[in-house]
Amino acid sequence: MTDIVLFLSISFVPMKIGTLSLFLTGALLLILGMGFFQLGAEMAMTPLGQGIGRQLVKSKNLIIT
Repeated sequence: MTDIVLFLSISFVPMKIGTLSLFLTGALLLILGMGFFQLGAEMAMTPLGQGIGRQLVKSKNLIIT
């Protein structure tokens, strides 16, 4: 999406340098925030999935309905 906005701002509707820098800063912060969110979600859910898998193997009832 950022690529599309950059392409349009260069070719069709030129932006001021200040506006373009604010847009790029916001895009960078958005990408960093989403990366940290995904990392936190993975760190929280992985132990849960491992614990459920461990309990399924211990019970030897692997058929899930």
